[in-house]
Amino acid sequence: MFSALDLIDAPDADELAQVVRLLRAYRQWLRRRYKGMNDIVRSLFDPLAWEDELDNLATHYASPNAALLLARGDGVPVGCVAFRPLEGDVCEMKRLFVHPQYQGHGVALRMIERLATIAGHRGYNVVRLETGPRQTEAQALYVRLELKRIDPYYACSPWSRENVLFYEGTPDGIAARAGARLDARGRVAA
Repeated sequence: MFSALDLIDAPDADELAQVVRLLRAYRQWLRRRYKGMNDIVRSLFDPLAWEDELDNLATHYASPNAALLLARGDGVPVGCVAFRPLEGDVCEMKRLFVHPQYQGHGVALRMIERLATIAGHRGYNVVRLETGPRQTEAQALYVRLELKRIDPYYACSPWSRENVLFYEGTPDGIAARAGARLDARGRVAA
């Protein structure tokens, strides 16, 4: 699909603006995906906290303890992902999103592979993440990457405890399994 897919770590101001646009599209995508469950989306994205995160992405995901990646296919922003520290040698992958028109071309795998590699180089031994019950593509990807289902790793509502899926894996394992699913050109291998 792309002649070039660039993964940019520590985006500059213009690139951060592109990430913000992607994350706004992500929230809209979630609203459509969870139609009829808007209270849930609102509870997961407190408006003030969400706007603070978007306004301060560089601080929320600042190196060396965190990272923010922007994926651009042929110069067009197509996806993003981040991680932040949780405790000790554990980090949390956040905001994995590939714009719907670019899904199915290995962008998420490439971003996860790079993010896991960075997390490992920065001293993390565990990557945790969460995903919603209607994000079936993400769930399938995490199963293919052999991530382990775990109990919630933070205090959450009864609905989240019953419906949100929590996973973890090692950075090396995640990077290796993601990389094994890509061909020499970085595309999903058949």
